[in-house]
Amino acid sequence: MNEFLQKLRRVIVGEKYTEKPVMKMTMLGARGVGKTSVLTSMYHNMNTAINSTKLHIVADKGTSDILNKKAEDLMRMFYGNASVNDAVHSGIAGDSQVSVFSFDFGLNTENINMSLEIRDFPGEFVKNNPDDVRQFIEESSAVIVAIDTPHLMEYGGRYNEGKNRTKLITELFRSVLNEHSGEKLIMLVPLKCEKYCHENRIDEVTEQVKRTYGELLQFLKSQKDETGKPRFACVITPIQTVGQIDFDCFGAINGTIAETSLDGLPVPMDVRYKYTKPGAKYSPVYCEQPLYYLLSFVSKQYLRLKDAKENQGWLQKLRKMWALTPNLNAMLLEVQKMDEKKVSNLDGFVTLFGRGKV
Repeated sequence: MNEFLQKLRRVIVGEKYTEKPVMKMTMLGARGVGKTSVLTSMYHNMNTAINSTKLHIVADKGTSDILNKKAEDLMRMFYGNASVNDAVHSGIAGDSQVSVFSFDFGLNTENINMSLEIRDFPGEFVKNNPDDVRQFIEESSAVIVAIDTPHLMEYGGRYNEGKNRTKLITELFRSVLNEHSGEKLIMLVPLKCEKYCHENRIDEVTEQVKRTYGELLQFLKSQKDETGKPRFACVITPIQTVGQIDFDCFGAINGTIAETSLDGLPVPMDVRYKYTKPGAKYSPVYCEQPLYYLLSFVSKQYLRLKDAKENQGWLQKLRKMWALTPNLNAMLLEVQKMDEKKVSNLDGFVTLFGRGKV
Protein backbone atom coordinates (compact mmCIF):
# COMPACT_ATOMS: atom_id res chain seq x y z
CA MET A 1 0.00 0.00 0.00
CA ASN A 2 2.86 2.40 0.82
CA GLU A 3 4.39 1.83 -2.63
CA PHE A 4 1.03 2.57 -4.26
CA LEU A 5 0.63 5.80 -2.27
CA GLN A 6 4.15 6.91 -3.15
CA LYS A 7 3.49 6.38 -6.85
CA LEU A 8 0.13 8.14 -6.55
CA ARG A 9 1.79 11.10 -4.85
CA ARG A 10 4.34 11.41 -7.66
CA VAL A 11 1.53 11.48 -10.21
CA ILE A 12 -0.48 14.07 -8.28
CA VAL A 13 2.28 16.52 -7.42
CA GLY A 14 4.05 16.16 -10.77
CA GLU A 15 7.71 16.49 -11.70
CA LYS A 16 8.05 20.05 -10.47
CA TYR A 17 7.61 19.08 -6.82
CA THR A 18 9.12 15.63 -6.71
CA GLU A 19 12.24 15.22 -4.61
CA LYS A 20 13.63 12.67 -7.01
CA PRO A 21 16.42 14.05 -9.26
CA VAL A 22 15.57 13.80 -12.96
CA MET A 23 18.03 13.36 -15.81
CA LYS A 24 16.72 14.35 -19.22
CA MET A 25 17.66 13.16 -22.69
CA THR A 26 16.42 14.56 -26.00
CA MET A 27 15.95 12.45 -29.14
CA LEU A 28 15.82 14.24 -32.49
CA GLY A 29 15.06 12.58 -35.80
CA ALA A 30 12.59 12.15 -38.61
CA ARG A 31 9.35 10.24 -38.23
CA GLY A 32 9.98 6.57 -38.94
CA VAL A 33 13.75 6.76 -38.57
CA GLY A 34 13.68 4.10 -35.82
CA LYS A 35 14.02 6.03 -32.56
CA THR A 36 11.14 4.24 -30.85
CA SER A 37 12.48 0.88 -32.04
CA VAL A 38 15.78 1.61 -30.30
CA LEU A 39 14.05 2.61 -27.07
CA THR A 40 11.87 -0.50 -27.26
CA SER A 41 14.91 -2.72 -27.68
CA MET A 42 16.76 -0.92 -24.90
CA TYR A 43 13.80 -1.41 -22.58
CA HIS A 44 13.42 -5.10 -23.33
CA ASN A 45 17.15 -5.71 -22.93
CA MET A 46 17.39 -3.71 -19.71
CA ASN A 47 18.11 -6.75 -17.59
CA THR A 48 21.05 -7.62 -19.83
CA ALA A 49 22.27 -4.03 -19.62
CA ILE A 50 22.45 -4.07 -15.83
CA ASN A 51 23.05 -7.76 -15.11
CA SER A 52 26.58 -7.22 -13.79
CA THR A 53 25.49 -4.40 -11.47
CA LYS A 54 23.21 -3.85 -8.50
CA LEU A 55 21.25 -1.21 -10.40
CA HIS A 56 17.51 -1.55 -10.80
CA ILE A 57 15.80 0.24 -13.71
CA VAL A 58 12.03 0.27 -14.21
CA ALA A 59 9.77 2.08 -16.66
CA ASP A 60 6.71 3.85 -15.34
CA LYS A 61 3.37 2.29 -16.29
CA GLY A 62 2.66 4.62 -19.20
CA THR A 63 6.10 4.01 -20.68
CA SER A 64 5.98 0.24 -20.19
CA ASP A 65 2.53 0.07 -21.80
CA ILE A 66 3.77 1.96 -24.85
CA LEU A 67 7.00 0.02 -25.22
CA ASN A 68 5.34 -3.37 -24.71
CA LYS A 69 2.94 -2.52 -27.52
CA LYS A 70 5.83 -1.36 -29.71
CA ALA A 71 7.68 -4.60 -28.95
CA GLU A 72 4.71 -6.56 -30.28
CA ASP A 73 4.90 -4.53 -33.48
CA LEU A 74 8.59 -5.34 -33.85
CA MET A 75 8.12 -9.04 -33.16
CA ARG A 76 5.32 -9.16 -35.73
CA MET A 77 7.93 -8.40 -38.39
CA PHE A 78 9.38 -11.87 -37.76
CA TYR A 79 6.22 -13.96 -37.54
CA GLY A 80 6.12 -16.93 -39.88
CA ASN A 81 8.97 -18.51 -41.80
CA ALA A 82 10.80 -15.61 -43.36
CA SER A 83 12.81 -16.49 -46.47
CA VAL A 84 15.89 -14.74 -47.73
CA ASN A 85 14.96 -11.60 -49.68
CA ASP A 86 11.35 -11.69 -48.50
CA ALA A 87 9.96 -8.18 -48.27
CA VAL A 88 9.32 -6.80 -44.79
CA HIS A 89 5.84 -5.35 -44.47
CA SER A 90 5.44 -4.38 -40.82
CA GLY A 91 7.19 -2.55 -38.01
CA ILE A 92 6.65 0.46 -35.80
CA ALA A 93 4.67 3.17 -37.56
CA GLY A 94 6.15 6.66 -37.47
CA ASP A 95 4.53 9.25 -35.24
CA SER A 96 4.44 13.02 -35.69
CA GLN A 97 3.71 13.61 -31.98
CA VAL A 98 6.18 14.12 -29.14
CA SER A 99 6.64 10.92 -27.12
CA VAL A 100 7.74 10.98 -23.47
CA PHE A 101 9.39 7.94 -21.87
CA SER A 102 10.11 7.85 -18.13
CA PHE A 103 12.31 5.45 -16.18
CA ASP A 104 13.24 5.24 -12.49
CA PHE A 105 16.45 3.70 -11.31
CA GLY A 106 18.53 3.12 -8.21
CA LEU A 107 20.48 0.51 -6.31
CA ASN A 108 17.50 -1.77 -5.71
CA THR A 109 13.71 -1.72 -5.51
CA GLU A 110 13.87 -0.03 -2.10
CA ASN A 111 16.22 2.69 -3.34
CA ILE A 112 14.72 3.91 -6.63
CA ASN A 113 16.03 7.42 -6.22
CA MET A 114 16.64 8.89 -9.67
CA SER A 115 14.58 9.30 -12.82
CA LEU A 116 15.39 9.45 -16.52
CA GLU A 117 13.03 11.25 -18.89
CA ILE A 118 13.51 10.80 -22.63
CA ARG A 119 11.56 12.91 -25.11
CA ASP A 120 11.34 11.95 -28.76
CA PHE A 121 10.87 15.00 -30.99
CA PRO A 122 10.00 14.10 -34.61
CA GLY A 123 11.24 16.32 -37.42
CA GLU A 124 7.88 17.98 -37.96
CA PHE A 125 7.76 19.10 -34.34
CA VAL A 126 11.32 20.42 -34.46
CA LYS A 127 10.35 22.56 -37.43
CA ASN A 128 6.99 23.79 -36.16
CA ASN A 129 7.66 24.09 -32.41
CA PRO A 130 11.34 24.98 -32.10
CA ASP A 131 10.99 26.84 -28.79
CA ASP A 132 9.66 23.76 -26.99
CA VAL A 133 12.52 21.68 -28.36
CA ARG A 134 15.13 24.28 -27.42
CA GLN A 135 13.92 24.40 -23.84
CA PHE A 136 14.14 20.64 -23.40
CA ILE A 137 17.60 20.52 -25.01
CA GLU A 138 18.77 23.19 -22.58
CA GLU A 139 17.58 21.01 -19.69
CA SER A 140 19.01 17.77 -21.11
CA SER A 141 22.21 15.99 -20.19
CA ALA A 142 22.41 14.34 -23.60
CA VAL A 143 20.97 14.73 -27.08
CA ILE A 144 20.57 11.89 -29.56
CA VAL A 145 20.47 12.80 -33.25
CA ALA A 146 18.93 9.75 -34.93
CA ILE A 147 20.03 9.25 -38.54
CA ASP A 148 18.27 7.14 -41.15
CA THR A 149 21.30 5.33 -42.59
CA PRO A 150 19.93 4.22 -46.00
CA HIS A 151 18.85 7.79 -46.77
CA LEU A 152 22.28 8.98 -45.65
CA MET A 153 24.22 6.47 -47.73
CA GLU A 154 22.34 5.54 -50.90
CA TYR A 155 22.53 7.43 -54.20
CA GLY A 156 25.27 9.69 -52.95
CA GLY A 157 23.10 10.95 -50.13
CA ARG A 158 20.52 12.42 -52.51
CA TYR A 159 17.72 11.77 -50.03
CA ASN A 160 19.55 12.59 -46.81
CA GLU A 161 18.44 16.19 -46.42
CA GLY A 162 14.81 15.38 -47.16
CA LYS A 163 14.77 12.65 -44.53
CA ASN A 164 17.35 13.56 -41.89
CA ARG A 165 17.07 17.37 -42.10
CA THR A 166 20.73 17.95 -41.33
CA LYS A 167 20.53 21.72 -41.87
CA LEU A 168 17.48 22.06 -39.61
CA ILE A 169 19.22 20.11 -36.85
CA THR A 170 22.39 22.20 -37.24
CA GLU A 171 20.48 25.48 -36.99
CA LEU A 172 18.59 24.18 -33.96
CA PHE A 173 21.86 23.51 -32.13
CA ARG A 174 23.22 26.91 -33.16
CA SER A 175 20.17 28.58 -31.65
CA VAL A 176 20.40 26.68 -28.35
CA LEU A 177 24.05 26.16 -27.49
CA ASN A 178 26.58 28.89 -26.80
CA GLU A 179 29.43 29.82 -24.46
CA HIS A 180 26.97 29.93 -21.53
CA SER A 181 25.58 26.44 -22.11
CA GLY A 182 26.38 23.63 -19.75
CA GLU A 183 28.33 20.62 -20.93
CA LYS A 184 26.33 18.08 -22.90
CA LEU A 185 26.80 14.77 -24.63
CA ILE A 186 25.78 14.78 -28.30
CA MET A 187 25.28 11.33 -29.83
CA LEU A 188 25.01 10.98 -33.61
CA VAL A 189 23.26 7.63 -33.98
CA PRO A 190 22.96 6.02 -37.42
CA LEU A 191 20.02 3.59 -37.29
CA LYS A 192 19.06 0.72 -39.61
CA CYS A 193 22.75 0.00 -40.17
CA GLU A 194 22.35 -3.74 -40.74
CA LYS A 195 23.16 -3.80 -44.46
CA TYR A 196 26.36 -1.83 -44.02
CA CYS A 197 27.49 -3.91 -41.05
CA HIS A 198 26.84 -7.15 -42.94
CA GLU A 199 28.78 -5.81 -45.95
CA ASN A 200 31.68 -4.66 -43.71
CA ARG A 201 30.99 -1.04 -44.67
CA ILE A 202 30.17 0.43 -41.28
CA ASP A 203 33.31 2.60 -41.36
CA GLU A 204 31.92 4.16 -44.55
CA VAL A 205 28.82 5.08 -42.58
CA THR A 206 30.91 6.77 -39.91
CA GLU A 207 32.87 8.74 -42.49
CA GLN A 208 29.66 9.79 -44.25
CA VAL A 209 28.25 11.03 -40.94
CA LYS A 210 31.38 13.12 -40.41
CA ARG A 211 31.10 14.64 -43.88
CA THR A 212 27.36 15.20 -43.92
CA TYR A 213 27.21 16.63 -40.41
CA GLY A 214 30.50 18.48 -40.78
CA GLU A 215 29.00 21.93 -40.22
CA LEU A 216 27.29 20.79 -37.02
CA LEU A 217 30.45 19.09 -35.78
CA GLN A 218 32.54 22.16 -36.51
CA PHE A 219 30.12 24.33 -34.53
CA LEU A 220 30.01 21.94 -31.55
CA LYS A 221 33.78 21.60 -31.44
CA SER A 222 34.27 25.38 -31.61
CA GLN A 223 32.43 25.87 -28.31
CA LYS A 224 35.15 25.86 -25.65
CA ASP A 225 35.07 25.65 -21.88
CA GLU A 226 37.14 27.81 -19.52
CA THR A 227 40.19 25.59 -20.10
CA GLY A 228 40.00 25.96 -23.89
CA LYS A 229 38.81 22.40 -24.45
CA PRO A 230 35.58 21.47 -26.29
CA ARG A 231 32.59 22.16 -24.04
CA PHE A 232 30.58 19.29 -25.52
CA ALA A 233 31.35 15.62 -25.98
CA CYS A 234 30.33 14.08 -29.29
CA VAL A 235 30.23 10.43 -30.32
CA ILE A 236 29.03 8.39 -33.31
CA THR A 237 27.25 5.21 -32.20
CA PRO A 238 25.80 3.09 -35.06
CA ILE A 239 22.93 0.78 -34.09
CA GLN A 240 21.53 -2.28 -35.83
CA THR A 241 17.90 -1.56 -35.07
CA VAL A 242 16.38 -5.05 -35.50
CA GLY A 243 19.31 -7.23 -36.55
CA GLN A 244 18.37 -9.65 -39.33
CA ILE A 245 16.66 -7.24 -41.72
CA ASP A 246 18.63 -5.31 -44.36
CA PHE A 247 17.76 -2.30 -46.42
CA ASP A 248 16.91 -3.54 -49.93
CA CYS A 249 16.08 -0.62 -52.21
CA PHE A 250 14.01 2.46 -52.79
CA GLY A 251 10.89 1.58 -54.74
CA ALA A 252 11.06 2.35 -58.47
CA ILE A 253 8.60 2.68 -61.33
CA ASN A 254 9.92 1.70 -64.76
CA GLY A 255 13.44 1.75 -63.39
CA THR A 256 13.16 5.22 -61.85
CA ILE A 257 12.90 5.79 -58.10
CA ALA A 258 9.44 7.04 -57.22
CA GLU A 259 9.94 10.32 -55.40
CA THR A 260 7.82 12.80 -53.55
CA SER A 261 8.71 16.25 -52.27
CA LEU A 262 8.94 17.26 -48.64
CA ASP A 263 9.35 21.02 -48.25
CA GLY A 264 10.90 21.05 -51.70
CA LEU A 265 13.34 18.24 -50.93
CA PRO A 266 13.19 14.85 -52.69
CA VAL A 267 12.45 11.71 -50.68
CA PRO A 268 11.60 8.20 -51.90
CA MET A 269 7.95 7.25 -51.75
CA ASP A 270 8.74 3.65 -50.91
CA VAL A 271 11.61 2.16 -48.87
CA ARG A 272 11.98 -1.61 -48.98
CA TYR A 273 13.70 -4.02 -46.60
CA LYS A 274 14.37 -7.76 -46.73
CA TYR A 275 15.21 -10.60 -44.37
CA THR A 276 18.85 -11.66 -44.33
CA LYS A 277 18.34 -15.41 -43.81
CA PRO A 278 15.65 -18.08 -43.58
CA GLY A 279 13.86 -17.90 -40.24
CA ALA A 280 15.29 -14.47 -39.49
CA LYS A 281 14.82 -13.40 -35.88
CA TYR A 282 14.60 -10.15 -34.01
CA SER A 283 18.17 -9.53 -32.84
CA PRO A 284 19.07 -5.84 -32.42
CA VAL A 285 22.67 -4.90 -31.72
CA TYR A 286 23.95 -2.04 -29.53
CA CYS A 287 20.57 -0.55 -28.60
CA GLU A 288 21.73 -0.28 -24.97
CA GLN A 289 24.78 1.80 -25.86
CA PRO A 290 23.11 5.25 -25.61
CA LEU A 291 22.15 4.42 -22.02
CA TYR A 292 25.72 3.40 -21.19
CA TYR A 293 27.10 6.57 -22.72
CA LEU A 294 24.58 8.78 -20.94
CA LEU A 295 25.24 7.34 -17.48
CA SER A 296 28.99 7.39 -18.07
CA PHE A 297 28.87 11.04 -19.12
CA VAL A 298 26.73 12.23 -16.21
CA SER A 299 28.62 10.29 -13.55
CA LYS A 300 32.01 11.50 -14.82
CA GLN A 301 30.73 15.07 -14.86
CA TYR A 302 29.67 14.77 -11.26
CA LEU A 303 32.95 13.24 -10.12
CA ARG A 304 34.91 15.94 -11.94
CA LEU A 305 32.78 18.85 -10.81
CA LYS A 306 31.61 17.92 -7.34
CA ASP A 307 34.44 19.83 -5.66
CA ALA A 308 34.43 22.78 -8.05
CA LYS A 309 33.94 26.06 -6.21
CA GLU A 310 32.27 27.76 -9.13
CA ASN A 311 29.88 26.34 -11.68
CA GLN A 312 26.63 27.66 -13.02
CA GLY A 313 23.56 26.64 -14.96
CA TRP A 314 23.35 23.00 -15.93
CA LEU A 315 26.55 22.06 -14.09
CA GLN A 316 25.23 23.50 -10.86
CA LYS A 317 21.96 21.60 -11.32
CA LEU A 318 23.93 18.43 -12.05
CA ARG A 319 25.93 18.72 -8.85
CA LYS A 320 22.83 19.38 -6.78
CA MET A 321 20.96 16.55 -8.50
CA TRP A 322 23.55 13.95 -7.63
CA ALA A 323 24.16 15.39 -4.16
CA LEU A 324 20.50 14.71 -3.31
CA THR A 325 20.79 11.06 -4.26
CA PRO A 326 20.84 8.61 -1.32
CA ASN A 327 23.66 6.05 -1.34
CA LEU A 328 25.40 8.14 -3.99
CA ASN A 329 28.88 6.60 -3.76
CA ALA A 330 27.54 3.06 -3.97
CA MET A 331 25.39 4.02 -6.92
CA LEU A 332 28.32 5.62 -8.76
CA LEU A 333 30.30 2.41 -8.35
CA GLU A 334 27.50 0.48 -10.03
CA VAL A 335 27.21 3.05 -12.83
CA GLN A 336 30.93 2.70 -13.46
CA LYS A 337 30.41 -1.03 -14.02
CA MET A 338 28.06 -0.14 -16.86
CA ASP A 339 30.74 2.18 -18.20
CA GLU A 340 32.88 -0.89 -18.86
CA LYS A 341 30.24 -2.11 -21.33
CA LYS A 342 30.56 0.94 -23.56
CA VAL A 343 31.69 0.15 -27.09
CA SER A 344 34.41 2.40 -28.49
CA ASN A 345 36.65 2.20 -31.55
CA LEU A 346 34.71 -0.82 -32.80
CA ASP A 347 31.92 -1.35 -35.35
CA GLY A 348 31.89 2.31 -36.34
CA PHE A 349 31.81 3.71 -32.79
CA VAL A 350 33.95 6.84 -32.59
CA THR A 351 34.46 9.55 -29.98
CA LEU A 352 34.96 12.70 -32.05
CA PHE A 353 35.82 15.07 -29.22
CA GLY A 354 35.36 15.40 -25.47
CA ARG A 355 36.92 12.01 -24.86
CA GLY A 356 37.55 12.66 -21.18
CA LYS A 357 33.89 13.43 -20.62
CA VAL A 358 32.48 10.01 -21.65
